[in-house]
Amino acid sequence: MRDDAEILRRLRDAQISFVVIGGWAVIAHGHVRFTKNINVIVADTPAVRRAVTAVLVAAGATRLGGDRLAVDQAMPDQGWQVDTEHGRIDVLLEGAAPLDFASIEKAAITAEIDGVSIRVAGLEHLAALKRIAARPHDLDDLCALEELHGAPIRRLDLPGIDAA
Repeated sequence: MRDDAEILRRLRDAQISFVVIGGWAVIAHGHVRFTKNINVIVADTPAVRRAVTAVLVAAGATRLGGDRLAVDQAMPDQGWQVDTEHGRIDVLLEGAAPLDFASIEKAAITAEIDGVSIRVAGLEHLAALKRIAARPHDLDDLCALEELHGAPIRRLDLPGIDAA
């Protein structure tokens, strides 16, 4: 049975620092919509990669192709996109500033999902991540957030994306 809060609880209990991004972050910022998974961003260190993999293995994680995750499997540079016994989770590794974990975590807000206190990407970082993904639902989320919070949301200067 899907239980996004349980996945987050397992990460928290393993003392892994993470920030929720994606659909749950959009919901936390006031635009209520369906989400099919939980998305988190973590620091890109060997210890975090190993710890996240161990938590996902303990939750019965399988890659989207159906292969079971193994505790000794190295997390790919794009992170994990897996199904667990509690639902789907996408774990992304931090990017370059301003989308590094420290910057995102510093600007994060506190929210709650089914009784689990979590850190959620702040509005400006969330909007930047949505701009980068640029899928139709990401652009819809961005429009909805701008309607709720005032357009335009302050843009972070994204190296390689925004003109200098």
